[in-house]
Amino acid sequence: MVPGRILFSSHQPAAASGGFSLVEIVLALGIISFALVGILGLFPVALDTAKDSKAETIIAFIGQSIIADITATKQSTSSGSPPVINTDSLIQTDAGTVTLNLLSANSTLYLAYDSEGLCQKEVSQAEYNNGVADAAYVVQLTSEYSPANFPDLTRIQLDIGFPAAAAGQFRQTRSFLQLVRP
Repeated sequence: MVPGRILFSSHQPAAASGGFSLVEIVLALGIISFALVGILGLFPVALDTAKDSKAETIIAFIGQSIIADITATKQSTSSGSPPVINTDSLIQTDAGTVTLNLLSANSTLYLAYDSEGLCQKEVSQAEYNNGVADAAYVVQLTSEYSPANFPDLTRIQLDIGFPAAAAGQFRQTRSFLQLVRP
């Protein structure tokens, strides 16, 4: 041996590993699984919210289309003559046209709508109360004309309910109120 020199042997101590220990992996998996359980728990809430949002959008569409049908058919004009007031309002359905007389005191009309917001048919009060199996939404349209109190206005109230197959007391209902001139 040479004095002052350090000889290196070919055997070196084991270097520290750059990987993870089993305990660290188990802890990481535990944290990830805890987070995933919380995130997966939000999916049913998100699906219900999306379903309710779609229903509210279609309900607003139905209400607007009914009011538009009523106001679009209330007046007709002839060339060069003043407007002629048509007191019958028309609502288009798949089965044809339903007529609502705006000057009938307290008249009520019941309609069934599909899942896209298109009017299918007129239904009876009994069908409305007991549920309409082949519809998604039902509408109770009430026209109130009071010439003594408001001679130039008719009160239109729409009660739009869903699901249509449910009986009246088990159905969610949204109401719209509109005043129109007959």
